[in-house]
Amino acid sequence: MAEFRDVKPVYLASLKTSAMLINKGNVLPVLVPALLPMLVVGASYLPYSQLGPIVKRLLLL
Repeated sequence: MAEFRDVKPVYLASLKTSAMLINKGNVLPVLVPALLPMLVVGASYLPYSQLGPIVKRLLLL
């Protein structure tokens, strides 16, 4: 079993990690693929005037 002589690098790396998947830097790459199928299906059933507010509410959840 490996022994940790210096735990400072491990501690500093743990401070930089986050449990949150979505932050300001990766919000578009995460939300666009999630909302794209809903937009395609919703566009075939709903008029665009109703689809816009729904997408806005989903983005703000």
